[in-house]
Amino acid sequence: MATLKADLPNTRWSDSMERSIMDQTLSNGEAVSLKDVVTTIGGTIKNIATNFGNKVIDLSEAVYEARVKDGRLQANMFY
Repeated sequence: MATLKADLPNTRWSDSMERSIMDQTLSNGEAVSLKDVVTTIGGTIKNIATNFGNKVIDLSEAVYEARVKDGRLQANMFY
């Protein structure tokens, strides 16, 4: 198959070339839906944000517990 620059607005493909590209692109027989793509990307971003938020919460709790423990240790040393 020939390589064509697809970014040029004046690129003209023959019917057989276009059919070949479409067959390769949609080889699984499913139509591409923008709604499905956006839903998948949105779900992925939501999972990443949720996991990141949970890690930040875990980190802040660990820092708080370490400060409390250090405060108790220093209080016992001086009093």
